[in-house]
Amino acid sequence: MVHNKSLSLKKKFQTLIITRTFHKYYLVVGLTLLSIIALSGQHERAHSFSQDQYQFKHLTTQEGLAHRTIHCAIVDDAGFMWFGTQDGLSKWDGQRMKNFFPIIGDSTALSGSLITDMTKDKAGNIWIVSHQGDICRLNPQTEIFTTFSYPQFANGVVLSSEMTVTIDKEGIIWIGCFDDGLVRFDPIKKTFKQFDLKEKLLTEQERFRQNSVVEIIEDVRDPNILWLAGNDGLYSFNKKTEKIDHFPSTARFAQIFD
Repeated sequence: MVHNKSLSLKKKFQTLIITRTFHKYYLVVGLTLLSIIALSGQHERAHSFSQDQYQFKHLTTQEGLAHRTIHCAIVDDAGFMWFGTQDGLSKWDGQRMKNFFPIIGDSTALSGSLITDMTKDKAGNIWIVSHQGDICRLNPQTEIFTTFSYPQFANGVVLSSEMTVTIDKEGIIWIGCFDDGLVRFDPIKKTFKQFDLKEKLLTEQERFRQNSVVEIIEDVRDPNILWLAGNDGLYSFNKKTEKIDHFPSTARFAQIFD
């Protein structure tokens, strides 16, 4: 039964990965297509568009990418690209790939291999969350990782799978979790606080459907409000009052993935 349960959790986690990736990147693809159409229109009007202005390179495992599946990507302040993959972190300098993996007993190495999300702070550090790994901070210049271990929270929760990470205007780090709601991390005080989206979530299925956060966005008009994308709709989180409001989805989660 334990083996079946782990397989069930793995399947649900993979489903959330697919869902989050779709939600985050389909708009980017749409905007890219619109940009190409716009550029094509300019070419027809001005007859001055040169194809040599743009170069595309397809990066795969043959070029050294750690894994063919990429969940997130970010550009550091020096212009190097970092790819969070299904199995490891890859750095692309424009010519070659360099990979990073967890090393048992090395606190300066990557924490988890299945990287789900990355974000950058004002100092240029890259913060990384992963499946079955603690949050870690990467200094892109030294290529050294600093890991901040998750505690066991008062309600007994021990984080194991994080879906998304963002940094607000005050420098506070917010982590969206699989099954375990929202987590606040103060990198200065090095303190964590966990928030369930709903109370009295008794079963594994309830926590999966009603307590998973796949995306976090800070409100552009009111930075005190965070918007959380969940499996059963949209949530707003007030950072001052810690009040959570739920805006349910009109579609049933099961209907989407059955």
